Amino acid sequence: MPTATKREASEYRLPEGEYFPAVLKAVTEREIPYTIKRGPKAGEKATFKKWEWEFEITGGEFEGVGAYGDTEAELTTREDNLVRQWGETLLGRELELGEDFDTDLVLEIPCLISVRHDEPRKRSDGTNFYPCPVNEVFPLTGQDLTQATQDPWATNGTSTGFNDDPPF
Repeated sequence: MPTATKREASEYRLPEGEYFPAVLKAVTEREIPYTIKRGPKAGEKATFKKWEWEFEITGGEFEGVGAYGDTEAELTTREDNLVRQWGETLLGRELELGEDFDTDLVLEIPCLISVRHDEPRKRSDGTNFYPCPVNEVFPLTGQDLTQATQDPWATNGTSTGFNDDPPF
């Protein structure tokens, strides 16, 4: 006779508050159409560009699962610019003002990622979609991947193999 044990489950593919070992598999630029809703151009059609970052989790319970994050399609010095933050983290250095950044240079580089749980959205068929985009990217250097779900900034006075310097 089949048996089962009740376990906690979530509609989200990945849990919040954990860190996953991953590699960046691709960055794709997409042009997104939209309709302007306010102002003198209300009702006009327009587009904007974004970059879609595709990561693959490389260890632990979620090995092989894809994780995705969107950023603006420009590299700036703004504090909240994710292209700069993620690019510098994966490169392991700061980009210089005026320097070009080719995302092909950071493909397959090991890192740690975390995700966040965004509010569910309705699909066209009426079912809910539970987005959990990549929230943060951290460097991964010379550590045992079994420790990857620990907080990469927490040391508790002991060495965890994580680099304690901010990634950018």
